[in-house]
Amino acid sequence: MADITERARALLESGEVKVVVGYRGGRRPEMPVPCFARTAAQADTLILNAYCRGGLAVYAKRETAQGPAAFVASKGDIRALKVLAQEKQIDAERVRLIAFKCDAPGKPEGGVALLEGTRLGEFGALGEDAESETVKTEIARLKAMKPEERWAYWRSEFDRCVRCYACREACAMCYCEECIADRNLPQWIESVARPRGNFAWNLIRAWHLAGRCSGCGACARACPEGIRIDVLNREMADVIKETFGYTAGEGGVEEAIFFATFKEDDSERFILEE
Repeated sequence: MADITERARALLESGEVKVVVGYRGGRRPEMPVPCFARTAAQADTLILNAYCRGGLAVYAKRETAQGPAAFVASKGDIRALKVLAQEKQIDAERVRLIAFKCDAPGKPEGGVALLEGTRLGEFGALGEDAESETVKTEIARLKAMKPEERWAYWRSEFDRCVRCYACREACAMCYCEECIADRNLPQWIESVARPRGNFAWNLIRAWHLAGRCSGCGACARACPEGIRIDVLNREMADVIKETFGYTAGEGGVEEAIFFATFKEDDSERFILEE
């Protein structure tokens, strides 16, 4: 606690940032809520523990538009901020980091450690998150199913979707001013929570995040129905890494975005295979 308060106070008192976006205590210890510290005194309310699991990059466009902002950032947040900078949604020079890692996110015994570095450009490849093994285990379980079993699984998952769009609101990559799901002239996706529209919404969103998802898991944590959207997004990310050798947010802030880049040695397997 003392370390994070000290770093936040130093950034605010020096005028280097106008706000520190972090966490404060919620109604229960395992449910911290976002905190926007704009004064050194407000920095004293900041907390950091294993229940602080990332997802603060969703506020980056709004806060950096008002001035330099610091983020108490998990690995997923750092990757998301990099992608936002690559997509020209934020100015990387207006971002400062109080970066951390946790060996057991979301668990009482999880240990949290602050990382060195305050600028996006100082962070290279970040490697796997501590939670990635559970996601990979679920992917392996689904891949072991027969195609019809896997189809039935996702149909049953998407049938539970209530179309609250909490996943969209929690995602830093969902920054479109008008989402295709909200359009009704023409209407591309049914707006009511029925199987056909639910399936279209979740698959279209997964494609929209392909090569962009930072793996922070905020979407799945926000889902009131417990749908494992993070598993679907991770599988898409794994396919892109295997095919093109690309992982979102692992490169530099000036790196060209994935779907706007053509390389002569890009795999053409999807074209050549019958």
